[in-house]
Amino acid sequence: MTSQVAQLPALTRKAHMDTRSSLAFTLIFPALTSGAMAQFPSPVVLPSNTGIESVALTGSSGSGQLGLRQTPIGDFNGDGREDFAVAAHNWTIPGGNSSTNRGAVHVLFGSNAWSSLTSANMLTLDGTLGFTVFGANNGDMLGYRIAGAGDVNGDGYDDLAMVAHGFDVNGESDRGGVYVLYGGPQVGAGGSVLAASIGGTSGFVAYAPPKTTGLVEVCGLGDVDGDGFDELAVASPGGGPAEWIHLLGAEESRCLAAGDIDGDGDDDFVLGQLQPQRALVFVNDNGQFTPMPVPLGCWPQAIELADMDGDGDLDIVVHGNGRRVAILPCLLGTIFGNPRNFDLPDDQSIVRLGDIDADGDLDVVAANYTDTLTFGGIELVHILRNNGNGFLTEIGTVNFDDEPRSLAVGDIDGDGDADFLMNGHYSSAIRAYENLGNGTFAAPVIGPIVTAYDMSLADVDGDGDLDALCGAGGYLYLALNQGAFSFGAPTSLGSCNDTERILPADVDMDGDMDIVTCGRDPSNAFRCFLNNGDGTFPLHGRHFPQPMYSAYDIALADVDGSGNLGVIVVGKVVNQADYRVVAARGFGDGTFGGERKGCVAVVRGAPDLSAHAPYDLGETPSPYHFVMLGRNGREELGTALSALGDLDTDGFADFAVTAQSAYVPGGSSVAHFVIRGGAGVGATGFIDPRALTGSNGFVLHSPPQATTLTAAALGSGDFDGDGQLDLIASARTTVALNTFVGAAIVSFGSPTLGATGVELADQPDGLRLLRIVGSATNDGTGEASPAVGDFNGDGRADIVLGAPRFIDVLSSGGAALGIYGAQRPFPGGVLSLGSMDGTTSFRMLREPGNTWMASNVSTAGDVDGDGIDDLLISDDRYGSSSGRAILVLGQRYGAPSPYCTAQVNSAGCTPAIGWSGALPSVSDPDSFHVRATNVLNQKGGLLFYGRFGRTAAPLQGGTLCARQPVLRTPTQSSGGSASGIDCSGTYDFDWKAWMTLGVDPSLAAGVTIDCQYWSRDPQAPFGTNLTDALEFTIAP
Repeated sequence: MTSQVAQLPALTRKAHMDTRSSLAFTLIFPALTSGAMAQFPSPVVLPSNTGIESVALTGSSGSGQLGLRQTPIGDFNGDGREDFAVAAHNWTIPGGNSSTNRGAVHVLFGSNAWSSLTSANMLTLDGTLGFTVFGANNGDMLGYRIAGAGDVNGDGYDDLAMVAHGFDVNGESDRGGVYVLYGGPQVGAGGSVLAASIGGTSGFVAYAPPKTTGLVEVCGLGDVDGDGFDELAVASPGGGPAEWIHLLGAEESRCLAAGDIDGDGDDDFVLGQLQPQRALVFVNDNGQFTPMPVPLGCWPQAIELADMDGDGDLDIVVHGNGRRVAILPCLLGTIFGNPRNFDLPDDQSIVRLGDIDADGDLDVVAANYTDTLTFGGIELVHILRNNGNGFLTEIGTVNFDDEPRSLAVGDIDGDGDADFLMNGHYSSAIRAYENLGNGTFAAPVIGPIVTAYDMSLADVDGDGDLDALCGAGGYLYLALNQGAFSFGAPTSLGSCNDTERILPADVDMDGDMDIVTCGRDPSNAFRCFLNNGDGTFPLHGRHFPQPMYSAYDIALADVDGSGNLGVIVVGKVVNQADYRVVAARGFGDGTFGGERKGCVAVVRGAPDLSAHAPYDLGETPSPYHFVMLGRNGREELGTALSALGDLDTDGFADFAVTAQSAYVPGGSSVAHFVIRGGAGVGATGFIDPRALTGSNGFVLHSPPQATTLTAAALGSGDFDGDGQLDLIASARTTVALNTFVGAAIVSFGSPTLGATGVELADQPDGLRLLRIVGSATNDGTGEASPAVGDFNGDGRADIVLGAPRFIDVLSSGGAALGIYGAQRPFPGGVLSLGSMDGTTSFRMLREPGNTWMASNVSTAGDVDGDGIDDLLISDDRYGSSSGRAILVLGQRYGAPSPYCTAQVNSAGCTPAIGWSGALPSVSDPDSFHVRATNVLNQKGGLLFYGRFGRTAAPLQGGTLCARQPVLRTPTQSSGGSASGIDCSGTYDFDWKAWMTLGVDPSLAAGVTIDCQYWSRDPQAPFGTNLTDALEFTIAP
């Protein structure tokens, strides 16, 4: 800035200068170097025009939540200015009529008028400043998502896409739809547009991909295929083809088992039904399952498939009626003989299989109990020997001093016969029983201290012995076998509530033992824990077909002939007597099909889009759209959509699709799939997000670590000013249980960004990666998408993060936290918002007494035409959730900044310089005043200023703060008290009027002014007084 003004001609004295003053300088003092000026005052409380220009957008009715969604549009009306939109998706027509939740989207035109406004009422838009699009039907919730669509029809005007979340399609309730309104110079001229009228020449409607639950997302992508038309993405993260088979709505069923029952090489399964007392054998015929009933004569509590009679096929083993063990021999294919029953003495029991006598066939261990035992009593474990042909004989019992809760059988000590573990209701210690041979057992060894709902034995650390797996207290625990019939302390592998079954299996086909669990808690109904190979489990996913299930039992089987283990689950819908059996295919990497995979449909831009509308954007591509499908159950591909611009500078727009629960080997559950644009993008009708190799795109994710990505849309911009777009991802850092600090990750653009197909948001080094961390825990930072734009006009992109629960001494209503773009490197790789000052960051707060400002932030584009991006901040809970949005105009130069030391006057007062009005600007007609207070009354004085920076030199008993040469302005009287001597005087100089007069032609945009008041003080040693100084830069 100094180099700019140093070339300007020196100021000379003007004829109107006060020749009576003693302010005549002949010395030139050395200039002091000043730091970069802050572009926004920080902190500042919004809405405010103190050092910042902001506009409160108000006017929603009821609980409309105005401002929750906001977006830049581009040039909608073709006037050369950028336009924007804010939505009130719960908008209801005022007046107490029956119209509810129709929704409204307010389209606002770019204009230099925004710099003169402090508020704008959305209910009074008449087509001049903007207009409103009203929802068509009650419950449509138009504006639940909005996005600038780009110019999808190639007419030269940018268009607007609006989601109607409650849109019904052909009787399909709440499927969701997208209205695309074409831009044009006369659109909205009357002040309003009805969504129901959109079609033909005014736009088109697209139906969102079918979904089972969730929202609809929309995003204008830019021209991804280079045909001159912009593309539009519509996503249903809760949709996608449900690659699971709903086998039947079962009678009360609680157990199942899988295996090749008919010997044809594929997996079948058997289901136990309580009413009627039978088994259903499901025969697999190329993925189609046909049930065949088999009478049991008892209520099945558990069921297994095993070769009990040694003939090479699978028999059915049933534990039923509390006390019965029944073996149904397979006679031929799916024909089973009569049950061979063995009844235990008491009604409650737990049954497991294992080779107790080391003779090569499976025996039975049955823990029996009376259900009336008190702590310290004795129950019996019955050892039932299989004679080799499927008949059982009791060969002994083992005492257990508790009421049995769980049982696991296996060769713990590696001597060839089966041992077992027991856990009870009253004691939290697991007992380990060593088989001494021929069905006799040693006294129990006290093992891991957990209260286990279920247990299993498997070699999870690959050392050749069996380790203990226990579902207890909401978690899955692993206790490693240490040899000598002992186990180490249990370690938690992750949450696993109300565990019903633990199944070890190699589900990702990497040669080690993974773990699959099921339980009655629907939020954890199905878990898959993937083994690193050494008994550590960094990842566990929730890939369950029906998240409303309480799961009772689970089996692993190849349900589709792919060679991969799929999953079959029996459970019931929560709080309903609705029992179901479902099967989901496996993909061989530890993931499974299911509902809520996600579906993203990309509508190709074209001049005749309206001719083919409405578009039914299903899972099958059409000539007008291509598709991206999630693969795993509950992956939710399309949770967020991002337009990224041309990341790789190849002339094609790039974009990203986010998955909430994707499995990426070695990474977190959140993944951003970045798709590179190109002439062939989507040509086959599909894009596979898992086939990204670097040249066609890459996946951005974070490995297991404290800081992980969140499922918010990515931002892009040139943060470091090197000419390449950087990626900005929201994130959070875990600092304690359920305690997080928000963050953002900047992946700097380069020719190698994503070149291998994978980009890790791992260790920040300040060169490849930068981490920006919040200043407070659980304040909401990092939950929503960042706003990225050049809000200070320095040529670098700035980043703004919403923190809706931010609290400090000024406000508890949320904050927008900004970071100014800066040049690399960043030493240490981490920027902490808590330690940054107003020269590198800013903080915009909500006025006290309200909550939740900045749950969303967004760039608005350059709406006032000053060449600087402007910022939108949501405040949707304002006014009992009627809501508002706050438009903050970007500013290249900061608020006027006082500096230097004022001279104490003869009355003992310290005068103070200040300012009022709008920020100084060449184009803004609003006034800007430089004031001085606390000066002597009824004394002459004047403001003088210079253009050559700051100084600090002694002058007439005070400090000269503005470097010479300086220019004087006309003298003023301080006014104040008419008599006596006090400090009631003030000076006020209208700087805008001074500029308008044209007296000083050098006062142009970009010029920095340093000014100071001089006044008379007859009682002072030099007869004068100097205030402190004010520095400001004139804006365009």
